[in-house]
Amino acid sequence: MKKKIYIGLTSLVALPSLFAATQVFAADDPVPTNPGPGTETTNLATKIGDSVGYLSTNDTPALANSVVEFKVDPGYLTLDAVPDFSFEKTSVTALGSEKGANLKLNGFETSGADPTSKGVDSFDGNKTGLIQVSDFRGTLAGWKLSASLKDFTTKATVDGASPTISGTLQLAAAGVQAPFQGADISKGSTTIANAAEGTSNGVFKDQLTTDSATLALAQQPKAIPGSYQSTLTWTLAATPDATAPGSNTGTAGSGGNASTTTPTQ
Repeated sequence: MKKKIYIGLTSLVALPSLFAATQVFAADDPVPTNPGPGTETTNLATKIGDSVGYLSTNDTPALANSVVEFKVDPGYLTLDAVPDFSFEKTSVTALGSEKGANLKLNGFETSGADPTSKGVDSFDGNKTGLIQVSDFRGTLAGWKLSASLKDFTTKATVDGASPTISGTLQLAAAGVQAPFQGADISKGSTTIANAAEGTSNGVFKDQLTTDSATLALAQQPKAIPGSYQSTLTWTLAATPDATAPGSNTGTAGSGGNASTTTPTQ
């Protein structure tokens, strides 16, 4: 009988200890109540390692916002393509006349016979008739493309003399789209294209055809037979003219095929 009483007392003594342990565990376990997302003062980033996160229930899902980022570096303004020009033949008689000579464009590949420009001080011209400017600076600051034409020279001589012939390269206005424009290019700098501020990002192309240009040669009574070349210098400035070009004016013709390609948004 005493043995049974002793065992019962031992069991009763152990029960308070079990209850006490359960109560301590509940008191140290914080209860989540915030479903998120975080704020400047209360967020998951300041609770890394904490056992309390955002509460998700059947009625309200937990929400959290984090950041995904990248950086965009600026690109460059570049002159990508300029063409050579090859015009039809003329004669000493035509050049000696008061009107001089007006020549049609044959194409964009020069013969290279007795060169005074090609391969001498001119190496950049293409055979396709393409003019191209790319602007990936991302500033929309604008740009201007201009050109100037030197006098034509030849290696041929008569009595030791080698005359020069001045000319004007006339780029047709018809069919040309902004920022490109019709232009009469001679010794002075002449604007070919003017991309105004706010409109200059992307790739700008002017695809010339044989109808896009003519060459007007001034009278030269001392002209001699031979192959004549001139250097056409293209200049791309990083800022545009203060005012955008007005309506295009220039030699009539079907002109080129201008286009603008902007980066994908």
